[in-house]
Amino acid sequence: MASLAFLLVYAAVTYGHIRVRKQTGAKLWPLWAAIIINLSLFITLFTNVIEETAPGSAIALVSALIGSFAVEAIARNYFRNKLKPH
Repeated sequence: MASLAFLLVYAAVTYGHIRVRKQTGAKLWPLWAAIIINLSLFITLFTNVIEETAPGSAIALVSALIGSFAVEAIARNYFRNKLKPH
């Protein structure tokens, strides 16, 4: 699970780099290549985990992802409403 999580986090960080690349001077193609490679490796490893290694770990990872996105959405909504000028 740690390897799967690492691949997702690294892809997300690289996507974040794309958003600020004008400030860093990075070229676009290596960033997209990194995202594609990380997501390809994630899919390959995730498929292996589901089919051969530990299907329970795959369920736990998907649950953690859904939970983290739900917490993020709730927090963004909460703080957006709190920080609005009245």
